[in-house]
Amino acid sequence: MNVFIPRSDAQLTLWLTNYSARLAVYGKGLGLVDAEIKAQQKLADEVIDAIKNDDQKHKDWRSAVQATKTTKQTNLPKVRTLIARLKVAPGWSSAIGQAMGVISPSAQSLTPAILAAAKPALRADVSAGRVHLKFTRRPFEGLNIYMRKKGEGSWRFVSRVTKSPFMDPAPLITANSAEIREYHALGVRSDRELGQPSDIVVVTLRD
Repeated sequence: MNVFIPRSDAQLTLWLTNYSARLAVYGKGLGLVDAEIKAQQKLADEVIDAIKNDDQKHKDWRSAVQATKTTKQTNLPKVRTLIARLKVAPGWSSAIGQAMGVISPSAQSLTPAILAAAKPALRADVSAGRVHLKFTRRPFEGLNIYMRKKGEGSWRFVSRVTKSPFMDPAPLITANSAEIREYHALGVRSDRELGQPSDIVVVTLRD
């Protein structure tokens, strides 16, 4: 087993850069021809470029998440302000509010049909090597959180939660690696799972 090849991306990039440079110095003296040296350097460059591309996409994703958060913080209060105006306008009715989706679940009769159609909102971020999940649970009393590694078929129960945010304490299954995880949630009332599953959220966990 090639234990001398680092597993972390940062160390692997440095190792491949050094390997490529030293191969140019020592390769011919060890019996390699130019084509063999260049082929090895090309392999090293491809891995380095792939790591850089992955890092950039991860940075872009985090930037996009922050941009979305900022837009929500800027725009949604203005939306709420207008809705508050509409609710005191002449001609307003609960039927209009229901049709527009601006009546909170707590103000509605939680009929079986409403609960069956309800869907929790879930989002995820990674901080300090742990996954942090933020969610909206209403009209449910709590949520059951499930997780699987990307590519797996079965979901594993993580925890029942009632307060947002929730931190998944599970560390990386394999140390010094990147792990892509998928999470989703189901609403719970009276210890029964109800409603529709949340959208699946995907995060990349690293050491």
